[in-house]
Amino acid sequence: MEKTTHLSPPPGEVEDAGPKHRVVNGMYQPYQLLVPGQTYLYRVANLAADIFYRVAMQGGFSNPKSNGKKKKKKCHTPKMTVIALDGTLLSSAPLEMDDYLLGPGSRIEFLFQIPTAPTKQLCGFYDLVTKDLVTVIGEDFFPGVTLARGFTDFDADPVAPLALPTTLPPRLDYRTMPVNATRTFNFSQNEDTQTFFINGQTFNPNVTNVRVPLGSLERWYIINLSEEKHHFHIHQGNFQVVSIGGVPVPFTGYLDSIMLPTPVEESKPSPGKTGNGKKGPPPPHAETPRTPVVVEVLIPFMDPVIVGKYPFHCHVLSHEDNGMMQVVEVYSK
Repeated sequence: MEKTTHLSPPPGEVEDAGPKHRVVNGMYQPYQLLVPGQTYLYRVANLAADIFYRVAMQGGFSNPKSNGKKKKKKCHTPKMTVIALDGTLLSSAPLEMDDYLLGPGSRIEFLFQIPTAPTKQLCGFYDLVTKDLVTVIGEDFFPGVTLARGFTDFDADPVAPLALPTTLPPRLDYRTMPVNATRTFNFSQNEDTQTFFINGQTFNPNVTNVRVPLGSLERWYIINLSEEKHHFHIHQGNFQVVSIGGVPVPFTGYLDSIMLPTPVEESKPSPGKTGNGKKGPPPPHAETPRTPVVVEVLIPFMDPVIVGKYPFHCHVLSHEDNGMMQVVEVYSK
């Protein structure tokens, strides 16, 4: 963020399992003045070692000078107009999003336009925030916090809003091409030893786990078997997400990292009802099973510059450092 200053973080120690002091460009809650009608480009990267962010823009109180009133009013917060993910332009058109999940190493680029007249639609501030997020079933909870602040400059002359883009250059949909190989990778962990595995193996720098001939397109099924979120990342290129949990994903562009959902809980028996219509205790049942979610991606190994060995891994660094990484080798035919 340009021309920003920042606040001081609140006092107190930071615990591993407790709330974090989130910083942006090394500053705690940097802030800037925003001009009505102006369009801003935000490039947001999650450079944390092991924290996930669900980023969003959030508007606050309207102009306190309006009609001499200082009470809270409703105001308009535009959506994020997303043009790129993981450093790559989307295909064909931008996407409007309310929020986006950024795992470690993920990036998002979006346009955000400050409204103009009527004044009552203007917020007093437009903040970049992260929303509440659970990363381990029943355990790790990261509360939503403000990351960076933007205060509306009501004394500035409004500018004529730019027309936001509606089209982007189209990209190749790999679903239209033949697949040369299919592989499955299970991400798992030992809770007691905090050891992390891919297909039951920990990282060994002397082992090449996958060999791929240059020019191949491969289909990978990536499955999270643990109750903690993992974040798949591959070096030297990107991939196309085809489906998540068996549900097709529309083609909008490429990524180089994606969150692997925790296994979903199958439906529990409904609590019984007492004679007065109120819910009674649920009937006895076995521990609720959880079904792993399969993430299906297409990965092109086609660019000659990627010939050689490089890793793929969980981008939560404590998981990667404790075993959740493997090596792929792309070789010339």
